[in-house]
Formats: sequence, structure tokens, C-alpha cells
Amino acid sequence: MAVEFGQLRRLPIRTVWTSESSDFTPWLAANLNYLSAQIGLDLELVATEVAVGPFRVDVVAQIAGTDDLVVIENQFGPTDHDHLGKLLTYAAGQEAAYAVWIAERFRPEHRSAIEWVNHNSVEGVGFFGLRIEALQIDTSPVAVQLTTVVEPDQWAKQVTQATSTVSARGQLYAAFWEPLIERLQTTYPGWSNKSVPPKDSWMPMPSGKTYPFYSIAFTGDRKLRIELYVDGPNEQAQQHLWEQLASVREQINATLPGLDWDAIPNKRASRISLYAPFDDASVDNEDQWDTHRDWIVTNLGAFRDAFQPHIDQLTPYVPPVPAGDPAG
Repeated sequence: MAVEFGQLRRLPIRTVWTSESSDFTPWLAANLNYLSAQIGLDLELVATEVAVGPFRVDVVAQIAGTDDLVVIENQFGPTDHDHLGKLLTYAAGQEAAYAVWIAERFRPEHRSAIEWVNHNSVEGVGFFGLRIEALQIDTSPVAVQLTTVVEPDQWAKQVTQATSTVSARGQLYAAFWEPLIERLQTTYPGWSNKSVPPKDSWMPMPSGKTYPFYSIAFTGDRKLRIELYVDGPNEQAQQHLWEQLASVREQINATLPGLDWDAIPNKRASRISLYAPFDDASVDNEDQWDTHRDWIVTNLGAFRDAFQPHIDQLTPYVPPVPAGDPAG
């Protein structure tokens, strides 16, 4: 039997989103998973149309479990000098770790400019260039496709650093996390888009909000835990989140017994942890790595299931209006 093929068409972006600022930017902010999956970073939305001097960043996001910001500049049509200058301005103004430029077509000179910046930047700072396309087969629903045109030299720099400045212990952590990332992405597809393993004793996982976030950590007293790290931009915001979670503590404990609730007074963050039943959990014990990874993969899903419905309901901290303020 002959196979019938449809015709693939590339549609002008404006046939899908009439306005870059009014249509595409809000869509991207609400669907950061598209971008996260493409660039290998777990992004959480911070805000849209953020002022930088007289200009405004289309989208500001934060890498889950870190304070690292990502600025995103959108552009319909081919890249131009104006948007390149804005991207650099936004990255500097927000002190961003990464900057992302999304456009329909990248001119060779602009791709070269971003590549030059990446070649001359330190690890953890870089620029992405992504081409946005709208695709349709005959009369099918329109599909959105993001294609990476330029990306930071993450892996090359990681290899270079691993042979120079990263400690032997940092290399051990990266070696432990890398296979675990692959297993987590297979077991829990769509949860994390992480592509580069950390060289630290802990690895964050996204919660769908900037704060709090999940984490897997080796502790200083040689324990292994899964935790909800209740952080915030300041002490008041952190305490506000903690109080909301504490109000449903009994319900969470009934769902997942054995949790350790540690408010950590006078610190920036608190945590709720599930500890592994190992007497000597350390990255030094390479012969135990598979056992440690098995415990993490087995328990991480149940941990998220216990907390995620409550995280979804968390409200952000709103500072009180000072007495006498006209807005009060």
C-alpha cells in the first residue's frame, strides 16, 4: 500500500502570534518548558517586561535552585544590531548568568558575535541563540519548534575546568550526578531538563516556582537526603512560605511519614527532609553509588507527590504598606 505524505509548511510567526510583545512573550512566559527542554536548564518565571533603565526585558527567569537569572529577548523576523545591543544591556543590567535571544532567523554576523562572547566568557555565563519556527502539515494544528543556533561552551569548559581548577571532590560529585540525571529524566520525564551535572554536594530540582525547590544532597555529617529547600529572596518571604507549609504539616506527614522539619531560625532558608537509611553516605564511597542512586530514584517521586499539591497553592509574600502611604 502506498504511503501518503503530507506537506510540511513553515508559517510566518505573525500568523500564530500577531504581536511579539502582546502575544508571543506572554505565551513563552507561560510555557517556559519549551525553552527549558531546548537549552537544558530548569527555568522558573520571575517576571515579564522588567525595566532596565529606559528599556524592558521581555522575560526574566531563574534557574531552579539557584540565584542565577536568565534574560530572554524575543524578536520576530531576522536578528538585528538593535536587539543584540539590548540583549547585552539586559544581561548586564540584570547581572544575568545566561542570556537567550529568540528570533526567526539569525544573520551570520550576529551568530558570530554571540559565539565570540561565549568563547571569551567564564563558565556559568553564556549566550544562547534560538530560531523559532511555526510548522504545519497540511491543515494540522500548528507546531512550535525551537532550534538552538548558538549555545555556551558548557561542556568544553566543564572538561577544561575538571582538569585544572575543579577539586578532585568536585569531579566526584559530577561523576555521581551525571548518570543520576539520566535516570531521573527517564523515570520522571518532563520534570527536569538539566544537562550539565553540578560539581557540588547538592543538586536542585524544579518545583514549578522560583521558591521553594527540591534538592538532593550529601550532608557534611555523611548522610544523604531528599529535601524541599524553603528559600526566598529575603527572610520575610521565606518565613511566609514556611508558615504556609507548616500549616499543612500533619497532612503532608500522613502522606509521607519520616520527614524531618527543620525551620533553621535566623537563616535565609529552612528545609523539610527525607533521610536515606545509610550509616555512611558519602560521595567518597564509590562502591555505594548505585545503591545511593537507587534510593534517590525510588523515593524522589513520592517526595514530590507529597509536597507538590501544596506548593502549587503557595502564595507569594506581599510586604505591608507603610502607614500613611497613599497606596494604603
